[in-house]
Amino acid sequence: MFGLVRPYYKKMIKQEKCEYKCYYCGLCMGMGRNTGILSRFLINYDVCLAYLVADSISVDTDIKTARCPFSPVRRVKFRDNPALLDKMSSVNYILTYHKVKDDIDDDNSLIAKVVERSMRKKYDSIKGDNEPTICAVTDGMQHIKTMESSNEKISVRDSAFPFGKLLEGAMRGCLDDPTDDKVFSALCKYLGMWIYVVDACVDLGKDIKHNKYNPLKAGYPDATVEDIVTLRKDEIVDFLMTCKQSMQQLLELLSCGKNENLVHDLFEYLLPQDVADMLK
Repeated sequence: MFGLVRPYYKKMIKQEKCEYKCYYCGLCMGMGRNTGILSRFLINYDVCLAYLVADSISVDTDIKTARCPFSPVRRVKFRDNPALLDKMSSVNYILTYHKVKDDIDDDNSLIAKVVERSMRKKYDSIKGDNEPTICAVTDGMQHIKTMESSNEKISVRDSAFPFGKLLEGAMRGCLDDPTDDKVFSALCKYLGMWIYVVDACVDLGKDIKHNKYNPLKAGYPDATVEDIVTLRKDEIVDFLMTCKQSMQQLLELLSCGKNENLVHDLFEYLLPQDVADMLK
């Protein structure tokens, strides 16, 4: 349920692509400084979008140049908002760590166990400075596990709500202005709900094949992908449209200054093409 919000490059002009890359590279640099060199491999597109929006609301930030850690002969430009990057890189690390823990619980994955062990020391070291974030993530993951264990039919909105609250709580405190911070965290709540349902659509076929939990098929033990789409398409589409409208309304309350057009385009083209095709 992480990393689904990828930019739709076909709809972006060259300047927007360059600006988005500045934020992606900025998050990479921030993670290198805050959570270690290897954590750069854990960069999450969802957190990159949050960093872009949150920084766009704040005062103008410097564009710096540095050597790319993955290609030292190449120099990259990045947006450097140090305080915000500390928060975002910690959120990225915490979300990834709990996703790995979830993979261990669900599949007893050996790879996940190795990754978790390699992440544990740094996770423990940033706990003290990120207690509200960790509480929001652990509570949200526990609610999701409780829902999954019942495997009962649940509305699309109710299934998505715990992850929305998780992301809202994790992102709280990113902005200095209390009103902006409240609106931004609410935006992240709807973004989280949207991500959860889209992820369920993406994984539906795989989850049916391997008999794994999926909120869209819960309560329909023998249904195929086609059955689920027929039965629940209207509910899924209505919910995703409602989430998108809510996010657009919240964005209107935020002044995204230097990146207003880029932010609009990123939220306009959120839906992956394969999910759009499924819900036609």
